[in-house]
This record gives sequence, C-alpha cells and structure tokens, in this order.
Amino acid sequence: MQPLPTISNIDPLLVDAMDKQCRASPELAAVADRRDYYLYKPKLAAFLVARDLDLTKAMEMWKGWLEWRETNKPFQTTFDQIKNEYYSGKVSILGRDKQGNIAITFKARRHHPKESSPQHILQFIFYLLEKVEDRTINEGRFQIVFINDREGVSMGNVDTGFLSMAKDLVVKIGRA
Repeated sequence: MQPLPTISNIDPLLVDAMDKQCRASPELAAVADRRDYYLYKPKLAAFLVARDLDLTKAMEMWKGWLEWRETNKPFQTTFDQIKNEYYSGKVSILGRDKQGNIAITFKARRHHPKESSPQHILQFIFYLLEKVEDRTINEGRFQIVFINDREGVSMGNVDTGFLSMAKDLVVKIGRA
C-alpha cells in the first residue's frame, strides 16, 4: 500500500513540471507583483496534493486561486480595516504546536454576530491568514494548526450570515 501524498513526499519533478506550466501561463503573466508568492514550490505541491497529483487539475485549481487573489486582493487589507475584530479576542496566535507549526485559536464564545458583518469577519480571516502564511514562508514551514475553541458557546454566538458566506466561498474554491 502506497503512502498518501503529502507536500513533503511529492516527486520534485512533478512540482517542477507544475512550476514550469505556472511560469508559462497567461494568468501569471498578467500579475504585476507577488510572482514569487504564486510560484512558491510548497504551495504548488499543496495544489498537487489537493488534486491527487493530477497536474491538469492542480493547474486548474492554481489558476482559480490566482484569479481569486488578484480579484479580491486579500493581501491589501490593512490592520486599521480589521482592528475591531482583532481586539475582540476571538482569534489568537498562541505560539507553536509540538512540530513547530504556528497555532491559531478561534474562541467562538467571543464572537457576537450583531457586532460584526460577515464581510468584516472574512476580511479579518484573510488578513490573519496572509500574515501567518508570510511568516511560515519566511520560516520554510508548510502548515498551520487551527484550533476551534467552542467552550462556552451559545446560540447567540452562531453567525448564520457568515456560515452561509463561508460555505459559498468553499464551494467556489472547491470548483476551481
């Protein structure tokens, strides 16, 4: 029985083939900056893993991701735009897990839907993920750990608007 593919055990030649196709793609040619980010080999490997090492499907997913990023520009969010969500204490970067990966904790009991629009929450999540991902890339890491702390959660913390928006986003990304 063969082991499941992971980012660390993919054939480097397959990642190189994807890198070559990405570099030749018109989608990348249209990007003015952040080209290195879009060609980060562990990220390319992650697309391959997500699509069962099928290069064609991984390229389709990569193109959809690049298009989404360039359209929505999550990397342009500033701290001033998300500071209320940040100071709410609902999300913390607590340090590292045993393998040294950055650990993010979401405390659902501190989320109050009437105080935050689904769009602001999404913007906050993307801001945090951008910052954490930049850090992991600088450290040569490939993974983060997300902990969903549901202690003390009540129905007042449930945000159906955000859940609906998140579901639509996941479905859209999954089609890419």
